[in-house]
Amino acid sequence: MPYPPARRTGWRWPLARGIASRLAGIALMVAIAPLARAAGTAPAPVDSPSTGPADAATAARMRLISQEQYFNSLGYVFGPDIQVAAHFAPFARTDGLVANGSASAGVTIAQMQEFQRTAASLAAQVVGPANRAYLVPCKPRDEARADPACARKFLLQVGRLLFRRPLDKAAADAVVARSDEAANQLHDFYGGLAAALEGLLMAPQSLFITDRTEADPARPGYARLDGYSVASRLSFFLWNAAPDDELLRAAETGQLRTANGLAKQVDRMLASPRLETGVRAFFDDMLRFDDLAVLAKDPGIYPTFGAETVADAREQTLRTLVDQLVVRKRDYRDLFTSRDTFISPSLAVIYGVAAPPGWTAYTSPADSPRAGLLTQVSFLAAHAHPGRSSPTLRGKALRELLLCQTVPRPPPNVDFSLLEDANSRLKTARERLDLHRSNPVCAGCHKLTDPI
Repeated sequence: MPYPPARRTGWRWPLARGIASRLAGIALMVAIAPLARAAGTAPAPVDSPSTGPADAATAARMRLISQEQYFNSLGYVFGPDIQVAAHFAPFARTDGLVANGSASAGVTIAQMQEFQRTAASLAAQVVGPANRAYLVPCKPRDEARADPACARKFLLQVGRLLFRRPLDKAAADAVVARSDEAANQLHDFYGGLAAALEGLLMAPQSLFITDRTEADPARPGYARLDGYSVASRLSFFLWNAAPDDELLRAAETGQLRTANGLAKQVDRMLASPRLETGVRAFFDDMLRFDDLAVLAKDPGIYPTFGAETVADAREQTLRTLVDQLVVRKRDYRDLFTSRDTFISPSLAVIYGVAAPPGWTAYTSPADSPRAGLLTQVSFLAAHAHPGRSSPTLRGKALRELLLCQTVPRPPPNVDFSLLEDANSRLKTARERLDLHRSNPVCAGCHKLTDPI
């Protein structure tokens, strides 16, 4: 299949296709398609395989880093021991994904204060007595005054990872000057280093993921993403974190511009344990698991369903996804038929099976109705009412989450009285659903949701 050139960015669909096929086979494209669009790789329409769109990539854009991406990145740069409790404002879900909302997120004064508090705490930990010996690659000649050479060695190295590209000369000189000035004022080299590091952590280059383009020498009049922007898209796609040192070196040396160099980096990233983080983040977003944070059930009807059940239901599905797609490398479609999953004590009570001592692998019996993700608590409980199940809500979820369709909202003048009056005499869910479809006002939407 020929693929047309991208007018504005150079990371074209064949790359996304290659990544997706390595993840879990061609069938996984069903799940990866929304993320491919978010990552700037829109595929050719299926009804036009020979021509495709005139522009097969999204425009270069800037998006705010998410809280999870920010801390995943800091964990790589500074290690897992550097931790700060912080809460960044969530993004609005856009076109089905929270990740898409990052491109239109604003930053308020309150959010900037949260960024500043987080950056100050992180910087103090990094250069503190417990961590400086292995995080700062040099020692100052005098801890009571500035040491420009040592400060430059540390700040440029860290700044390159935080900015996801090397600092230009002006930025490098400015951050070292900030460190020197603060160190001399405080009579503390490490205090000055912390002040400069705090500035790096709060800089727009750290907090915003910005696509940069350059002229494409192979195609006059066209532009492509520069190597560092390609590295960022790859890394946030696969690891949900900023690029590591090796990926940045590949961008710097031009390796990401060659098919072999690009394939080498993609294969390396797919083989990394960090891939699990990216897979979990994608499906957590795709399946709208953020909605589980406000999920509640009627305790009189479901006395064993509590906050622990909600947390474990989310974890069960994510563990199953990683095991099936990453560990066992199964077909994506197996997710909807496989009886292999994981179970915890709180879920064992819901499923009516023997409770294990902790998380353990579990295979449902052949005669059990439980098979695949759609029979797990995470799906069933999230798409139901507080006091009863709802084929309508579950049908809507199937249409929108898995089939990428849109179910219209109920009209503002819809009359629920017919159903409410009939509930006392209707004994089964099927009878209630038949009533939905017999009412012309309701039938238009319910024909989409109820039968499926």
